Amino acid sequence: MLVRATLFFLLLGFILAARADTTPGEAFCAEPDADPTPLHRGPPDWPHVAILMCLQGTVVVEFTVDAHGAIRDASVYDADQPGIFERAALDAVQQWVYRPGCQDGMPVDMQQRTALDFLLEDDFRRQCAAGAELLTGESLELAGSLGLLYSMLAEWFMHPHQAGLPDQIRAAMVAGFDGDLGRVERFHHRVLGELVAMFEQWLADPRPDLMQLFQMTHTSGRPAEGLPDGVLKEVRSAQADWIDANLDYKARTMDWFADLQAEVDLEPELLDVLVRPFLGDVMMETGEQGNSWLQAQELTDAVLDLLEDPDVHWTLSGFGFDFEDPEDGKRFHSLMVEFLTLYESTHADFRRAMGGFMDYQSRGLGRDGR
Repeated sequence: MLVRATLFFLLLGFILAARADTTPGEAFCAEPDADPTPLHRGPPDWPHVAILMCLQGTVVVEFTVDAHGAIRDASVYDADQPGIFERAALDAVQQWVYRPGCQDGMPVDMQQRTALDFLLEDDFRRQCAAGAELLTGESLELAGSLGLLYSMLAEWFMHPHQAGLPDQIRAAMVAGFDGDLGRVERFHHRVLGELVAMFEQWLADPRPDLMQLFQMTHTSGRPAEGLPDGVLKEVRSAQADWIDANLDYKARTMDWFADLQAEVDLEPELLDVLVRPFLGDVMMETGEQGNSWLQAQELTDAVLDLLEDPDVHWTLSGFGFDFEDPEDGKRFHSLMVEFLTLYESTHADFRRAMGGFMDYQSRGLGRDGR
């Protein structure tokens, strides 16, 4: 019995070794003549602008399934929404795996043509930008190019330590349109350039904010090392400078958009759909977002005023600040809970907003590769 089992495993080892250098598509030919057979055809991801603008379409792709089942020489044969879905379709097809076609019992290269449908489910239709149906021709192309730029910016905002993304964004801001659409494009490039510069400056700023101060002092039971000299003053100035920068950016953007409105001879509805889906209502006052900035500033000042008050005595332990007077401790705890709640809420809103711009990564969409 032992000999029989040993022989079985030896035979299995020979079979596995013989197939170790083959790819999944390199199966033997079960029939003398056969067309390529799909083994894995993942669905295409969606360009953000297509979701934003409620666009649907079909891309017909030609490609070669080689004798190993790999995809080669993929190209677009036809697309009913030029400039929108082609790249996503090609990216998807190049990841597909086939069992190769056969002729006279041997695997051979074979040409294929297939259509990929980009179809939105009803739930996503309700999220599309108002007025998207106004986009045609060059205005649709502009929306597509802007969608790619904003998705690159969102990628960087969500993953700020990816080297080279700021330079890639700047390099992608190339003028491609003339006339009124060119003016709209330049407006967006100006806004994007400002956002990139602000975020670079923020990342390079060595001063901590209140959240970093909280993390710095809350060492989960490890001995505290004390606060560096002047750190509370740095926290206060960093927070104030960041809020001032955001408010200044908002004011400049409003001025730039007012100039754009005066310069272009586009229908207001068309201009709106070329701006609002990317930047919201540019001319709206700071509103809720500005209020959250100011609330963060007020909470930061209140916490720092408490810590810097000469009549308030505290020390650092491995769990943060320990106050001599329990009432001071309660006040500090209440302020920090309020700040952390605001921090988590605003960051969740930010992640949702940026997540909507993450190109080619949308899930749950109705889509089909046939």
